[in-house]
Amino acid sequence: MTTFEDNYKEIERIVEKKRYEWTLKADLMLDFDDVKNIIIAHIWKKWHLYDQSQPLGGWTATIVKNQFSNILRDRYLSTSSPCSRCPCNMGGNTCSLYGVQSIECSLYKTWYNTKRYSHDVRLPVPIENHLNDVHKMPDTIFDLETSIKSLHFRIQKVLTNSEWEIYRRLYIENKDEEETAKELGFKTSEKGRKMGYKRIRQVKTIILQKAKKILRDEGVEEFHE
Repeated sequence: MTTFEDNYKEIERIVEKKRYEWTLKADLMLDFDDVKNIIIAHIWKKWHLYDQSQPLGGWTATIVKNQFSNILRDRYLSTSSPCSRCPCNMGGNTCSLYGVQSIECSLYKTWYNTKRYSHDVRLPVPIENHLNDVHKMPDTIFDLETSIKSLHFRIQKVLTNSEWEIYRRLYIENKDEEETAKELGFKTSEKGRKMGYKRIRQVKTIILQKAKKILRDEGVEEFHE
C-alpha cells in the first residue's frame, strides 16, 4: 500500500495539468494556485478512499473535476445572479423575456435585494458604479505587524502540535525547510531528497488552506494578548 506522501509529486502533476480548465478568472482572491492547494489538501483527506487497484490518474482527475464544480458553486454560483443559469439570458445583460436584466423578473428582484452585495464583494465591479460608496469610506491605517501576530495567534488554535512546530519555525522564526527538518528529527530514505520534505510540504499545504479560511471567515484582526 502506498501513501499520499509517496504519490504527492504525481498527484501535484495531475492537478497542475488541469490549470487551463479552471475558468473562474474574475475572483482576485482565488487563483488557480489557491485552487490547486485546496484540491491537494482534499485528496490528502480522502486518501483512505482510494482503491489502489485502480489507476491514480483517473481517481485524481475525477476529484479535480468535482472540486472545480464545488469551488465554483461555493465561490460564485451561490451568490451570482439567477440570470447566469437562465435560458432567457442572451449574453451580457440582455434578456429575451424582459429585454434587459431587471427587477421586473421576480427571481432577479429577489437576488438583487438579498445577494447582490455578497456577489459584488467577491468579484471586482466597475468603480464608477460605486463612487459614492468609495468617497464615504473612512481613512484607515493598516497595522501589518499586529495583524501578522493576530494570524499567528489564531492559526495556532487550528493546527496540531506537530503542524504548529513546523509553522513556528518556518513563518515566525524564518528558518528554512532543511533547518526545520533537522531540528524536528525528520529523515528521508530517498536518495537526493532533503530530510522531511514530504511532511513539510504536506503541512505547508494544510497551513495555507487553514490560513486562507481564517482570513476569509474572520478577516484581518489586530492582535490582543
